[in-house]
Amino acid sequence: MNRRILIGSSAAVLVALVTGVVLGLSLRHEAKRVKAPKPAFVVSSRYFHHTGKKINFRVFSGTMSSAPRWPVVIWTDSSPGNGHPKPWVIAGDDPTGPLRILEGGYGGLLLRAKNGYTYSLEGNPASDWGIRVGADLHPLGKRLDPKHLPALSKLGVAVPVQYGRDGKRRAVVLVGLDKDIRPHLYGYLAGYSISQPSPDLDRPLLGPDHALFRIDPSARRLDLVSRTLASRKTWNRRGSPQTRCRPWPGGAAGTYLGCPGRIDLVQRDGTRTTVYRDEGSGGVWEVVLPSPDGKTLLVQEGVYACGGAWQTSFLPANGGKLRAIPSGKFSDSWALGWLTPNSALVAARAPGECGPPYSGIYAIDRRYPDSSTLILATTSDDATIWRSK
Repeated sequence: MNRRILIGSSAAVLVALVTGVVLGLSLRHEAKRVKAPKPAFVVSSRYFHHTGKKINFRVFSGTMSSAPRWPVVIWTDSSPGNGHPKPWVIAGDDPTGPLRILEGGYGGLLLRAKNGYTYSLEGNPASDWGIRVGADLHPLGKRLDPKHLPALSKLGVAVPVQYGRDGKRRAVVLVGLDKDIRPHLYGYLAGYSISQPSPDLDRPLLGPDHALFRIDPSARRLDLVSRTLASRKTWNRRGSPQTRCRPWPGGAAGTYLGCPGRIDLVQRDGTRTTVYRDEGSGGVWEVVLPSPDGKTLLVQEGVYACGGAWQTSFLPANGGKLRAIPSGKFSDSWALGWLTPNSALVAARAPGECGPPYSGIYAIDRRYPDSSTLILATTSDDATIWRSK
């Protein structure tokens, strides 16, 4: 009996061993067939900003595994006093694949795809770097050759930007417009900016060598306007507030004067009348730009107290109700000029949160001032245009 038990036990052990081997082989075979799940976010590049031994913020660039063609940036603020920060997820606007972080600093990052498409990552200007309110990806496009530009539209906008580590790099981004004022991004001219403004929106570009150039869409290049002059410098739109009236050409109507608290019109016979008065605001009317038909004024008021605030509006040329644009959407806006008889070009700053509305350059139709067309997402507050003759 003991022998039978022994034999039975041995048989049971053998069966167990065989079963275990078979089961193990089956599990290994099953493990080969079942692939490990892919991560939702695939990291291609990363950047940590340090202050001493502490990390202020982290930036991860890559793509979602479900949409590998679209670039995504995840940015998290870890600065002292920020509690438990939530990561900001920002998607690019062009299917370039993942972006590589080329350089970074407290004021901005430079990112580029394999095909050369470039973005600037900028903090929202509600704070110096926007650490507590997020950041935005601003497209620059591909780097352009000033001697061999792509086929350009008849009308377009050139926007000066600052980007890269601490925002020390400069470029002008070219955006074409079709007949319906729909934008198309061409790319950027590295090292260029825009010269001092004039009442004409079509202003020359300031090259890296301090020479002046104009965009020639028919020849597809930059044409030299004025040779190098070392004293030329990049112009800063936000200077000190004006204390006197500034003249603006009004065509057949005469000359408009933007003054502290009021806008005046000086007619050709010397008669001076007040078109608009608002002395109680403490503001200064810094820009007065008549529309091509002379019926509407694009005006900008600056109010200076602890810093400054700027608001752009439409105003009937014969006086009347002031209509702020874009209505109620932005914290600041700057009048740039007239694109067409009805459309004005305005720079606007978002009120402090990421996402729509975006800081950028906008086209706004005077007939529909509550709507706007985003030309370029950017924190720049200046632009010029090119136009085929």
